Amino acid sequence: MQRFNSFAILLEQPPQARTLFYAIFLFRCSTIAFPFYGAYLLAENVISIANIAFIIGAFGAGALSADLVTSVVLKYLRNDLVIKFSISTLVILLLAIGSIDTFLPLLALTFAWGFSYESVTPASYAMISDLYSGEENKMGFACNRLAINLGMAVGPIIGGLVYAMGSSYIFLVNSLALIVTTLFVFFRVGRVTSSKDEEVGGSEPISGNSTKPGENGRFWFVFMIAIPLHLAFALPPTMIGILVIDTLSESAVWVSIIFMLNALMIVFMELPINKHFLHHGYSKVMLWGMILSGCGFVLMGATSLPFILLGATVFWTLGEMTIFPTILGYINSISSRQVVKRNLSLYSAGVNIGILLAPPIALGLTSVSGGLPWILAGCGLLLSALFLFFGRNTQVLWVEGETQ
Repeated sequence: MQRFNSFAILLEQPPQARTLFYAIFLFRCSTIAFPFYGAYLLAENVISIANIAFIIGAFGAGALSADLVTSVVLKYLRNDLVIKFSISTLVILLLAIGSIDTFLPLLALTFAWGFSYESVTPASYAMISDLYSGEENKMGFACNRLAINLGMAVGPIIGGLVYAMGSSYIFLVNSLALIVTTLFVFFRVGRVTSSKDEEVGGSEPISGNSTKPGENGRFWFVFMIAIPLHLAFALPPTMIGILVIDTLSESAVWVSIIFMLNALMIVFMELPINKHFLHHGYSKVMLWGMILSGCGFVLMGATSLPFILLGATVFWTLGEMTIFPTILGYINSISSRQVVKRNLSLYSAGVNIGILLAPPIALGLTSVSGGLPWILAGCGLLLSALFLFFGRNTQVLWVEGETQ
């Protein structure tokens, strides 16, 4: 039964990978203030509602910028140094944000907040790329997702308790949590050695012309077919409440049940599933994930029965758990050492593009029909599956394993 135990599988990972898991978990547990940032600004009564929207949007703009910039920074700085600098910078930024109540400084600091927060993601991806070889890296990316999801469950709970005590405390507590994370990262997360026992991520850019044939075309193919995934999976955290409460006129309890079901499946099933499909081939796993997710999203939009939503959630959660570690593993597999960090950072930028674009598009479609955004998202996923099904037979667009 050990193969079906997420935590036993986690303990099987390399020591540095486990340390990275704990670091990312602590970091995401420190996501205390942001879920309540808008409410905090409203409670202060010094920023207009229109300006609050700009300020919160600056976080997303900073995060997207970080993905683009960090891909260059990682050529010159080690992965662990980027993580350490980003998290320690957040301590100062959040203390400053908690003490300022004017629009322009808050706008600039929130942009920097989003930038520093998101910089950790491509750096952690790059570290996983260095720690694992071959298809094994899918397990590293799956562990990273588990750490993120666990932390993102804990952080808002802490934030809610702190905010209930007093909104003015939330940035102070968030900064204290980040100090704990910073100490752990500085003392436990160190220079990563690659699977070939060579140091990677040094202080100078990687030189040489050892590239993989066709790697750019293959990367941009998978990048493009992943955009519908990012748009679709931006819907659950932002639109499930609207679908259940406003469109179906059901109790908010169903929203909680859906989120709980999704979280429990990820915690207990993601690592076992990815271990089971470890050597089944990238395209096969991605196709099944896209089809399951697509059917799940279409069902979310088509049904009017809340218990059918639970079945649909099982479908898209199964897809979510298989698709995302596999895509990251595939990008790592097809990318040469010269461009792997750039490609992983650009992929992360695609995730943020989906997060930024999906909510306003979905809200516009909801005025036509509450289920329409979900149906279109599902159709987009099935269309991506169709492109992958035919594209995987063209060597210019796809190759199953490493090309060198």
